[in-house]
Amino acid sequence: MRRVAAFVAGAAAAAAMGATLDWNLRECADVCGMAPESLTWFSVGVIALYASVPMALLTAVLVWTLGIRPAAPGEAAVRVALGESVAQGTARAALTGLRDGLAVATAAYLVTGAIHVALETTRGWAAFSTDTIYWAMRGIEGILVALCLATAHAIAVWRPRRTPVERLREDLAPYAPRRAGRGAVVLALVAAAAAAAVVGVALVAGVVPASPATATAGVAWTVAAVALVALALGVVVPAARRAVPHAVAAAAGLSDRLDAPRLSAVLAARAAAPTRSGGRAVMVLGALAFAVAAMSDAPTGLHQSERFVMTVTEPTDAAPGTAARLAAINGVAAVVTADARAGADAMHTVVRVDPATLAGLDDALADALLAHPGAVVAPTSTVADVTNGDLRPTGIVPLAGGDAAFIDAATTSGPPSELAHLIYAADGADKRAIIAAVGGAIDDAPGMGALYPDGWQRGAPDAVPGWILYRVAVLALLVAPLAAGAMRAGAREAATMAALGAEATVVRSALAVEGLALAAMACGAGIASGTATRAILEALGAAQASLDGVITDSYLGTALASVAWSDAITWGVTMVAVYGAVSALIAAGMHLETPAEALRDLAVAR
Repeated sequence: MRRVAAFVAGAAAAAAMGATLDWNLRECADVCGMAPESLTWFSVGVIALYASVPMALLTAVLVWTLGIRPAAPGEAAVRVALGESVAQGTARAALTGLRDGLAVATAAYLVTGAIHVALETTRGWAAFSTDTIYWAMRGIEGILVALCLATAHAIAVWRPRRTPVERLREDLAPYAPRRAGRGAVVLALVAAAAAAAVVGVALVAGVVPASPATATAGVAWTVAAVALVALALGVVVPAARRAVPHAVAAAAGLSDRLDAPRLSAVLAARAAAPTRSGGRAVMVLGALAFAVAAMSDAPTGLHQSERFVMTVTEPTDAAPGTAARLAAINGVAAVVTADARAGADAMHTVVRVDPATLAGLDDALADALLAHPGAVVAPTSTVADVTNGDLRPTGIVPLAGGDAAFIDAATTSGPPSELAHLIYAADGADKRAIIAAVGGAIDDAPGMGALYPDGWQRGAPDAVPGWILYRVAVLALLVAPLAAGAMRAGAREAATMAALGAEATVVRSALAVEGLALAAMACGAGIASGTATRAILEALGAAQASLDGVITDSYLGTALASVAWSDAITWGVTMVAVYGAVSALIAAGMHLETPAEALRDLAVAR
């Protein structure tokens, strides 16, 4: 199991490191090569904090689901007989895990690094020239995974020793289903109280950026988030664990109706005696599905027209003719010129535009400006970012990314600090070509700048299959050992059935069906609870953001739009398919031997 544990840790490291790869990298402006803020001890701490939950889950999978052992039972017994203390054994196991973890993390680092360089060099960039900060981040993630493996090895030695017979009995003993009790009620009440606190503070306080009210709402939101996650992982996913036998029993009934009585009989027997190992697999798979769904987010702000290309700014005393030059670029349909003011945050220049000039070009933006006069449509979370001098907007209408902000020109006054030219493309025009042409036109012009919409630097859809295949491969590597552990525990009882006369083919088919039912129940519960958690927290976050002046037209619409439904469902189906396929493959190649035969083979090997 030491090799399996190292294999799982390596797959987890590859998954974490691969998440930072820019699979859609294309030729774009220098922003692709700009690193974020330099790595500091604070940012390292933030990375470690965010990684604490998945790292704890990985440790739990290694210790309790896979049941890793740093050494064979015979070797461990010899060391104990020679006088090795528990502390010495724990330290030795931790060093073994750390060594294995560093080895697999280094391999994952080299593989993802090679992919990073390949993405750069095949898309017109020099090697090591884009997203340079992520090299350090991947190194940190590798170290964290190595520490997880070391911790898992130490726990495996430190926890109370059990004999092989005790471990066998624990794996085969049916688990007693525990119903949701007081703990679930307490968690639900805490989540409800915290949500009520967020909403209550938002209703009473009004718009009060950077005030004790915003801090109070932030604390309440955090409490609600912790309670909701605990409800999902402590109540919903365990409920799926209890439902697996019912799903297997339903499969038995379906097999009987499909004129497969032998398969139905084996499935019914399997449903009557679920194992703890299978239950642990449900918990881990459900937690993984929950994490995938909870992190599958979608932008909830206003989306500008698909025809919007970019905004070009220039000084108010610049030579005339810029708008005409931009309009002459091939593919440009219209250029809307307006005044602009720089807010307190220089990244969000506020463009004072007449909504009537946007008719037919950017109706969504025009409608938002008319619906909320005096408010700024901006990709920011507080009105303070765009408040400066006599520019005092009444609120923020969230914009789904980008650099520029917009306000109705009729609701503001004061001299402009610069001019802004909003560029819109013709239907079917290549916006990236337009961006390149605009860049060439303004490079030599003094004082001119460019503000881009979110995602403008991303590549064409033809690059998407790369990251999909990568994630599916990593998912398969993570799920395979999990399925192997559950199948190994169920194989002993299946072998007993085969010894009693059941056909091996039927028994293997039953194991595969049981694995598919297990994955479906676990992933269904995880995806459902994950999407619900994200939607609820997004709605509460919108209520909290109202204290900073953020305007939300529909909290229900915002909550539903925050979930990337296609991603969550796709990953759920993928997880079920991968787990089912792995279970079927393991069942097909499994040697069915009874517990007595396993003990006899072990004695012969020694």
